[in-house]
Amino acid sequence: GISIIASVLLSQNLAALPAGGKFIHGSGSISKNGNTMTIKGNNKNHVIAWGGGFNIAKGETVNFNGSGKAFLNLDYSNKASKIRGTLNGGGNNIYLVNPSGVLIGEGGKVNNVGRFVASTSSLDKALTQFVNAAKQNGDQNAVYFSPVFSRGSLKGNVINMGTINANNIMLVGNVVRNLTSNGTKDVQGKYNNGSGANSLHIIGNKIFLDVEGVQNKKNIRLTGTNDVLNSTPKITVQMAMSTFRANGHKDWITKDYSIDGSQFGNGSYYVDRIITIGSTGGWNDFANAWNNNTGLTRQIEEFKLISNLDFKGVNFESVGKPQGAGFNKIFNGNGYKMLNITLDNNDASNNGGITIAGVFNKIGGGTIKNLTIDTINANINASADTIYLGGLAGQINGGTINNVTVNNIDLQGRMENTHASSWTNDNGYVGGFAGVISNNGNISINNVVLNNIKNLYLYSNQFTGSTMFVGGFAGRIANANGNSKTTINNVILNKIGILQNDVVTGMAANANIAVAGFVTELGSGNSISNASLYFDENTKFIPASVRDHNSDSRNRSKTFYYHTNGLGSSLSKINIYYNTKYTDTRYGPSADVGYNIVRINGQDRLYYTANGVINGIRNTALRGEIADGHYGSQDVNFYHYDAVSNDKGFEGEVKAWYPNITVSNYNYSWVKQERISNTYPMNSSLNTKDDYTTLINTYLPQIIDDILEANYGVTIEN
Repeated sequence: GISIIASVLLSQNLAALPAGGKFIHGSGSISKNGNTMTIKGNNKNHVIAWGGGFNIAKGETVNFNGSGKAFLNLDYSNKASKIRGTLNGGGNNIYLVNPSGVLIGEGGKVNNVGRFVASTSSLDKALTQFVNAAKQNGDQNAVYFSPVFSRGSLKGNVINMGTINANNIMLVGNVVRNLTSNGTKDVQGKYNNGSGANSLHIIGNKIFLDVEGVQNKKNIRLTGTNDVLNSTPKITVQMAMSTFRANGHKDWITKDYSIDGSQFGNGSYYVDRIITIGSTGGWNDFANAWNNNTGLTRQIEEFKLISNLDFKGVNFESVGKPQGAGFNKIFNGNGYKMLNITLDNNDASNNGGITIAGVFNKIGGGTIKNLTIDTINANINASADTIYLGGLAGQINGGTINNVTVNNIDLQGRMENTHASSWTNDNGYVGGFAGVISNNGNISINNVVLNNIKNLYLYSNQFTGSTMFVGGFAGRIANANGNSKTTINNVILNKIGILQNDVVTGMAANANIAVAGFVTELGSGNSISNASLYFDENTKFIPASVRDHNSDSRNRSKTFYYHTNGLGSSLSKINIYYNTKYTDTRYGPSADVGYNIVRINGQDRLYYTANGVINGIRNTALRGEIADGHYGSQDVNFYHYDAVSNDKGFEGEVKAWYPNITVSNYNYSWVKQERISNTYPMNSSLNTKDDYTTLINTYLPQIIDDILEANYGVTIEN
């Protein structure tokens, strides 16, 4: 009831400009001319109560005249203050208090202000605090006003999506941030706080500061306060990789805690740091800082792309190169692409005698999400007798991977031993997504697409009896280890091309050589579900043993996995989509539906189509996967087509199997752009009766007298 009385007595026309303004400390005038309001003060310190709200619509302007004065604006409307137009401070100090929130909207501007404060603290406390301080100073100097509050009193949010031009800026609220969503895009609010000693101070229960929106980055202070006892305030700081590097890879921003805005010091608060990457140079800075453990780099919680990165003609640096230093934080591709990546020997790392290479050489935990890698080529010569090579990662030891797409994959790994006496065994694992997936921690892989696996190749010139595995998705998935297992769900391998391993000399009888459409070695205790593989007219299975036209090597080619360990892993809803037409029987018995010859490096090589692998040779031991039940009772479904290619047909199946996937030119993806933040609401009715105590008891009688004396007009509209 009190709020209604005060609003009615103070209110004027509820227009796009501030309404119902009344000087209740100091004196002055408020005039309006069209879309412009002019506020003049006769004293040094002024308090204006706004019963109809302090709002400035787009295209509207509010001018505070004078210089070096202070204006405390109290919004009693019980609705958030929204500044979408222009506030010109005239060199004065401007304070705005509204418990329901303050929004500087997109395009909104606060200009030429000495000190600007926006707070959702108590109206009553702000009023008494300001007036008492003004009286103590003899009302001669502008009050350096910093609002105080009590625990739980900061309920409204302060959101800046516009520009604040002020020497010193203070924002106080429940949620305070300068980066938020506006429909389909993220909008950064700017703080142009000059240079030198000018400052930015933010107080809140939840703070999100994008440092790139701050002009003077040297004097930033973030204060956490908790809304309820024993809760922990959260401070999130985001900055560009270039800013992080320029400041020595350290966090220089002052952080502290306050329970009431009057005393500051140590207290409990959580800090979340985000580094943004918007250029190829920024990526390489990130990679080098991570690989060299520079400053606080490995303590950053999240790294995030903010634009596409095209590495065509630009050197690329892999992440996670040092021994034992796999990437274990959050990498958020944010819906953007990394294009035209080339991996060479400089990108590979030697981890305990294992050469590892990928965009991320090793992933040791954390999260990779919403990332597209578009065109990746690798030519890696192993510096050791073991190689792990993958499109995304050479090795995955733990973590979560969601919404990742890799397009146009051509990976070649070589083990060319020049010291035969020192290498008795060569071990190679190549996969379109990962070389090896090891269970040193739980691994969750969801919504991954590989479009156009052109070529996966593994070569050794000295092979004496170890392992060479090439898989469309991974070379090897290790056995589950205790509570650690690999869970894969929603994976598409679209257009699988050449899967080949090659041995030139020294092949032993016990050579463990194989190629497989999905994974060559599948450890036990893991789970794979909703995986779909499309074998088209370019599919060629070429295991090394077919060098001498040995058609029995068909046993070393499989469309899903080559072999599984122990009790095996759970397979559910596996779809094999393959071509029955594209085969050539000229080079084998007419009953053989799929072995052919291709000339590679001056040699004729046998290769098998998916049809040849699946159906095998009739009336022989090589009956194929369907006939001999290679996948047993596992849920593996075979779908065939008899055209040379059937991209359209596979698209139809994909849409039926995965209704939420994005389709473009027969390519598929689950990658999406994440909004940097949610849209934070400007709530109403957050005032309490205590906000009106001093106004009602002290100033309302004078307002009534002014009305009765016709010194103050009231307009009440519907």
